[in-house]
Amino acid sequence: MDAIRQGAAGVAVEDIQERLGSLGYTIDATERDEKTFGRSTATAVARFRLDHGLTLGDVVDAATWSALVDESYQLGDRTLYLRLPNFHGKDVRQLQERLNILGFSCGEVDGFYGAHTEAAVKLFQESVGTLADGMAFTARHGVVGLAVVQKEFIAEGINEAGLSAGLFFFPQYGGYEAYDAARNRSTIVDLQLAAWMLTQFSTIDEVKAGLARVHVVGLYPGSVVHWRIGEPSGRQVVLEIVDGVPHFYENEVGVLTNAPGFPWQLTNLNNYVNLYPGSAPDRQLGGQTLRPTGANSGFLGLPGDATPPSRFVRAAFYRATALQRATAFETVQECFHLLNNFDVPIGIDHAEGECPDIPSATQWTSAIDLTNRRVYYKTAYNNTIRCIDLSSIDFGSVGYQSHPLDRVRQQPVEMIAVGQ
Repeated sequence: MDAIRQGAAGVAVEDIQERLGSLGYTIDATERDEKTFGRSTATAVARFRLDHGLTLGDVVDAATWSALVDESYQLGDRTLYLRLPNFHGKDVRQLQERLNILGFSCGEVDGFYGAHTEAAVKLFQESVGTLADGMAFTARHGVVGLAVVQKEFIAEGINEAGLSAGLFFFPQYGGYEAYDAARNRSTIVDLQLAAWMLTQFSTIDEVKAGLARVHVVGLYPGSVVHWRIGEPSGRQVVLEIVDGVPHFYENEVGVLTNAPGFPWQLTNLNNYVNLYPGSAPDRQLGGQTLRPTGANSGFLGLPGDATPPSRFVRAAFYRATALQRATAFETVQECFHLLNNFDVPIGIDHAEGECPDIPSATQWTSAIDLTNRRVYYKTAYNNTIRCIDLSSIDFGSVGYQSHPLDRVRQQPVEMIAVGQ
């Protein structure tokens, strides 16, 4: 991240000030109201860095930001479990201190949820008659993903082998098996399944074999998702779990939305067999000549609303008629042009008078290059396309990181100067 220092202003500064304030550091009220990084904010940053063993200074660099985030967590703010890279932060230290006081030794209180802390938690759970909850797994592949709900729940991502996965909400049609405590060690929640697939496997066939060994349960009652999975060969599949049974479908059309199920969506395409690209020819109707009123009349009847079945049809036809571009980046640009058609205005997504104050119901739009291992995305707040290149990441030395999609929620505007 770029260092944030005196003179900066905006949402990022506000976030820093709120975190420092919650930790007891004093910041001038005017600076807080104006979200400006002034002298008192710099002083608070300098004291925080000194208190936490960081190098002296008054700017918020990557190390300072990481420490600020760690110190912001209180025990109970998030679910802790064993993973690599380990969870770390103040909440982990609080857990370790309490376990040690209770006699369940987890060794040094270092703020990292490692194997010793995990063992102490399990001993505590067993002592009170509670089984350890959930499956633990260690990442075999580095992953970059975009998260939903909380940062551990990857909604869209790719691993360094080129396997990609993403989830879509699938209400009313899917259903998981019931949670069984006896199968704890092989159970995973739906919102972590994409992360599990991406960290463990490199091909679709490996995913299919691996899924047979685990049990997927829902995290939130009534909330169900289904998944799209792709690999660099071009093969794509859809995974839907219905009545607790996983079903994989080869995805030849290359699109997915939400409910109903994928087989129904394919059948529904037959209702649009009359559509074709280009314009319809003139025709005679009795003594009247009928002519198209504009271009693209071959697609007259293509559904334009934002419901999942209509979006599926529209996406299928747009994808099938898209130009095959010469380079990967030109293809990515083509994808964004197509995906612009699925940006849902926030006003149609909510009843009148109940609309939240956000720019769009489509929070982000992404395109993933499976061949070159790159994630491209833009957000509702900033339509500038950003890119994360997995080849530039040394996953052997870089630990787990989480960053906001927008450092500042503001759309940059390029001003054009007109000369005299």
